[in-house]
Amino acid sequence: MHVSPEKVLSKENIYLGDRSGGMLWAALSFVGLALIGVAVIGALAGDVMAKSVALYSLHTGALVAMGFSIGAMVFVMLFRAVEAGWSISVRRQFENV
Repeated sequence: MHVSPEKVLSKENIYLGDRSGGMLWAALSFVGLALIGVAVIGALAGDVMAKSVALYSLHTGALVAMGFSIGAMVFVMLFRAVEAGWSISVRRQFENV
């Protein structure tokens, strides 16, 4: 069974609409900022143990986010250096990170 490239690569199969994911992005951004605010308030308002736990969790979360981003970038660089045809679909996912 052969599928024509024109059907597979048509505009409606490649691009999302203008408003796709807008509310989800806004909601997740709000939740993230609210939780960062909770961590900062916990660091400023609590005793010594609460301050250290809040700051450690904030630091750990920042390092995890940075690790995901740098790890995805390393995989993209490796896939581009190797130029293997099979890695294109995997590389696209890492490029979206």
